[in-house]
Amino acid sequence: SNFKMATKAWFIILGVYAVLILDWALIFSYKEAGFSQLHITLIIFLTLAIILFRQMVFPFIARFDNTLFNTLKLSMGLTFLNLFKLIAVIALEILPFLTSYRYIQWAYLIIPVGSAAALYINSHLIANSFRKIEKRRINS
Repeated sequence: SNFKMATKAWFIILGVYAVLILDWALIFSYKEAGFSQLHITLIIFLTLAIILFRQMVFPFIARFDNTLFNTLKLSMGLTFLNLFKLIAVIALEILPFLTSYRYIQWAYLIIPVGSAAALYINSHLIANSFRKIEKRRINS
């Protein structure tokens, strides 16, 4: 039911990714251009922010009814309120791939089982964030 909104959000995120990829390509291609440390730090921060934001926006679309602009705005706020939780979410998603690289002979089991377990744990972590919002909303 939220396919249109999720697709629009995805295109916006892809646009931001395209700009960030271009920025990173410029930084690595023109090392002698001497990009300032502030510029590089800003690009690092924006890259991490959009990766974390992507983890929050689609569950938010699935859980709440809102306009696209408000969904993006509220998801960004939730991203920064749940920063460490979202870092754990990303770490859990990467873990099966790192583990399968170490134990390559078991990769055919580690990747599907580990990814499913990570998604299950991540869904509970993000759902807990939403429950806190819903409790505040009901009590208000």
